[in-house]
Amino acid sequence: MALARVAAQFDNGHDSLDLAASSLRPAVRLPLRMVWIDDRLLVARAGPGLADLAGCEVRRVGRFRASQIADRLAALQGGLRAHARWNMGWVLHNQAMLKALGVAPSAARISLEVECPDGRVRRREIAAMPAAEVPPIPFPAGWWSPKKLGTEAGLGWRAIGGLPPLYLQQPERLFRTAELPALGALYVQFRQ
Repeated sequence: MALARVAAQFDNGHDSLDLAASSLRPAVRLPLRMVWIDDRLLVARAGPGLADLAGCEVRRVGRFRASQIADRLAALQGGLRAHARWNMGWVLHNQAMLKALGVAPSAARISLEVECPDGRVRRREIAAMPAAEVPPIPFPAGWWSPKKLGTEAGLGWRAIGGLPPLYLQQPERLFRTAELPALGALYVQFRQ
């Protein structure tokens, strides 16, 4: 984390630290996928026993509010704040990195406080699970898919639901077009 801060000081969004594969793909991971929408952090996908958290807004992870976590992520990645949140999103699913950032007191569990769409606030202590039980989902488009992808259904995961924005639809397609009659336009998307 200290070396990532050094690279981030160039503040151009391009200089970064190439972390070891073990950091990006730890043997255990949190059973959630959290994503940023502007300054809001949402639970986009939730693992077994956490289905009620899908679609909820994260208020706190450990002892920090979502905005404070965004500040800590910005210190690790130069460039625009939105880019830092997007590019460093993997940190949110790695409890060891959350501990290294000072967000969580332990690498074994994190505490999470969310506000659900119905206004209820929920607090949970969440333990990491073996990475083999965390389904691989194409990032970022797959995280917003309203349907379960790959092995999610068999592993008891739940998706946020709803229709994702146009640019995140059909995550499995590297090239696609979509007619936009209301605008008299053709949307062309290159993902690779």
